[in-house]
Amino acid sequence: MPEQPKIPVLWFNSKGHGPDELALQLHPFPAELEGRIPAHLGLRVRSDGLVIGADQLVDGGFNLHREQVEDLHRQLGAWLEANPATPTVH
Repeated sequence: MPEQPKIPVLWFNSKGHGPDELALQLHPFPAELEGRIPAHLGLRVRSDGLVIGADQLVDGGFNLHREQVEDLHRQLGAWLEANPATPTVH
């Protein structure tokens, strides 16, 4: 699978501080051993520019099983439905 595009994000800690040049990127891991080990989905936190002091956050991420991806998908979908996009006023 080709490299997935980065999604720019703002990382924040419990005080609301953090670098603003990070990105999320999907990193699929295919099923192995003729389907006996299920596929996993990596959700990577990547640098999207110069990130000072974020060495522990950059290029790491989350390894999600199918059930976790389904739950995240459900929660994100529910949030989108509850918070419709508003027109941008210029």
